[in-house]
Amino acid sequence: MGWLFNLSQQAEDAEHLLPLANALPDHTTILREPAAELIKRLAISSRQGAERTNEPLAWIMAAALLANLANKLSNLGRREEALAVAAEAVRLYHALGAEHPDTSPPTSPSRSTTSPPG
Repeated sequence: MGWLFNLSQQAEDAEHLLPLANALPDHTTILREPAAELIKRLAISSRQGAERTNEPLAWIMAAALLANLANKLSNLGRREEALAVAAEAVRLYHALGAEHPDTSPPTSPSRSTTSPPG
């Protein structure tokens, strides 16, 4: 798995990792941890971009990636961490909905569902 880590570290822009994250299978054992790390890096980068631009679409992407990360963490058995990340995604969606009631989330940035774990 070293090659995957090295590849993800070489990306200058985290957004370039989205196709790689989407290419990883949803149901995998060996790639669960690397997939979670990729999504985490994307979520952090997306959140920073949203804070810089304050664009509704950037906030939607950040919230979707956080929800996706929550699912990945839950699949790894890291339930408390997943719950905290899911709560942050919900908080972002609620804030966005309050500020921009005409804005709805686009399709997920990943093939995984973006619903917070239940």
